[in-house]
Amino acid sequence: MLVVLYVHTKAYSMVKAASMLFFLSIWTLVVLAFPMQEFDWGRTEPLFFHSNIANVEGVLEVYPAFLGFELILLLFPLMYKKFRLFQALVLGNLFSLFVYMATTIVSLGFFGSQYIGEIMFPVLDLIGYVRLPFVERAEALIFSFFIGKVVVTVGFYYWAAKEALERIYKPRRPTWLVVFLIIGTYIPVRMLDTFHQIQEHLALVAMHATVISFGLPILLLVILSFKKPGRSVQKG
Repeated sequence: MLVVLYVHTKAYSMVKAASMLFFLSIWTLVVLAFPMQEFDWGRTEPLFFHSNIANVEGVLEVYPAFLGFELILLLFPLMYKKFRLFQALVLGNLFSLFVYMATTIVSLGFFGSQYIGEIMFPVLDLIGYVRLPFVERAEALIFSFFIGKVVVTVGFYYWAAKEALERIYKPRRPTWLVVFLIIGTYIPVRMLDTFHQIQEHLALVAMHATVISFGLPILLLVILSFKKPGRSVQKG
């Protein structure tokens, strides 16, 4: 219901809600300072100097975290001319890179490169180390902010799918498109029994999404390269 209501609003309201959520949750980066008391650079040494981390498979597994930049193409008609859209896109991805790198380094220095591979949710265990005087389980409080992030991320993907379907079918009630999309994606997930199966299917979907996000722009450039420029027609 949250996703349906979120997508039912206008794109401008969706962006405002996402910006508000960003400022409400950005303070959670402060919790990375608590595990620094047990941080040791020596625990990261086996991974950085004795492991083959520069491989294509590893890059493809990490890259889906940055998927979503292609949705910016649908925002072109909604932006005014002086807005620096691509600059905002680059800055946003650089900030995401900073968050991922900081979390990875702190987790490696806290758990160690050998032990971190055996943990299913290392970030959750890392936040569980935090002790606050007014909260018994800090990880429950902090992860509650990420529920809104999930709603925003899923909502924008459904919004993009809705916009694409509206241009193809032109339905009378676009709201029902979102409901059918949610039902169509919820039923296959319910057929999966274990978390391992969900991870395998998510990896497969992410791989296809990566290929599409790169393949479609390349295909468009190839088509445009073969298309002859049209002649301009002057009136009068």
